[in-house]
Amino acid sequence: MLLWGGRQTLDSVLIANECLDSWVKCCIPGVVCFFGSSQGIRQGDPLSPLLFLLVMEVLSRMLRRTEEAGLIRGFKASNVVEDGLSVSHLLFADDTIVFCDAELEQLLHLRMVLLCFEAVTGSLCCRIGSLPMSYLGLPLGASFKASSVWNPILEKIERRLAGWKKLYLSKGGRITLLKSTLASLPTYYLSLFTIPKHVAARIEKLQRNFLWGGLGDEFKHHLLSWDTVCSPLAQVAEYGLDCGGWMTKIPKGTHGCSLWKGIFSGWDSFHQQVELVAGLGNRIRFWHDIWCGDAPLKALFPLLFACSTDQSTYIDSRLLSSGVGEGRTWNITFFRDFNDWEVDEVLAFFTFIHSKIPAGLNPDSMRWKLRQHGEFDVKSLYHALDVKIDIKFPWKAIWRAKVPRRVFFFGVVCGLGEDPNM
Repeated sequence: MLLWGGRQTLDSVLIANECLDSWVKCCIPGVVCFFGSSQGIRQGDPLSPLLFLLVMEVLSRMLRRTEEAGLIRGFKASNVVEDGLSVSHLLFADDTIVFCDAELEQLLHLRMVLLCFEAVTGSLCCRIGSLPMSYLGLPLGASFKASSVWNPILEKIERRLAGWKKLYLSKGGRITLLKSTLASLPTYYLSLFTIPKHVAARIEKLQRNFLWGGLGDEFKHHLLSWDTVCSPLAQVAEYGLDCGGWMTKIPKGTHGCSLWKGIFSGWDSFHQQVELVAGLGNRIRFWHDIWCGDAPLKALFPLLFACSTDQSTYIDSRLLSSGVGEGRTWNITFFRDFNDWEVDEVLAFFTFIHSKIPAGLNPDSMRWKLRQHGEFDVKSLYHALDVKIDIKFPWKAIWRAKVPRRVFFFGVVCGLGEDPNM
């Protein structure tokens, strides 16, 4: 059973996909039951959410006791049946999903639990379905690399476009709709799934044609490249911990990790913008982590790294306390003596790390280099990943002008040397 407070919507979808992925690849037959509330509690009543949670807590405890008695068995997020985390059910708002083996005896026990719950509460509605299905607005049981996963998003974008009379919208109005609606539709899917290139190209084409299109299917020239249009305003637990607990271990194998591999593929880009701040030093590797500059010590002093007696050591194991109320000193050991021509590098190394001794005994922390306050935000990472385009343009004069959107768009196109009448 898996149930804890503070869980987000995406957590439930990720857990369900990983469990199902592991179960399918183990070739073990199983059953997935998905249902929601058939009788809603009165809307607008401040007690309604609390009452609903109390009711669903009853179902959760019934399923938990049934599993503890060995009457049903949940899915395990592992390729080894005896080990791994067992998940029998997931509850989120009014959506409930139950996992068990495809055995007649377990299905009978599950049926009795659900019938009992329905008889008491009257708030249960089951239906027969098939995989892949939709769970909390995201696909469940589908390959995250499959293009079909993104069909609902493409269809939703096309339905929105069909309902908008773009002929009667100015360019400023079209940009507003693009930013507020079309650009945000794929965001929920992108929280978990890596978008294929051809799907991204299809969405981009729909947005381009909406911005520059004319009457019907009439072709109109695009006055600006899409990269220019999208430029910024200033310039248009399952896998275990690694590296001191700053990241999970690299997902390996084929069971229960397909989706997490796609998410983990962005770690290198994220890690380049992070620096570690040493305190106690028990979570920062002395040679491998970036904690005293823009590069790890093994890259700054490769000779000394090659001669180190313990290349995977942490900072705290290399520090010695001089006494009560006194500071700490380094204790770095090497497996050989150094030659005369290597002494200068050794001296430079000890001079450098002497100034990097952690001053306090606070816990080690992670700092976001792209912001002065050191806290992560999506905007700064987006700008770091975005390919910069060198465009010379009087941005401030345009952005600060309090004019209608259509006048603003006209000024942008004219400022970039294009003919707005095309």
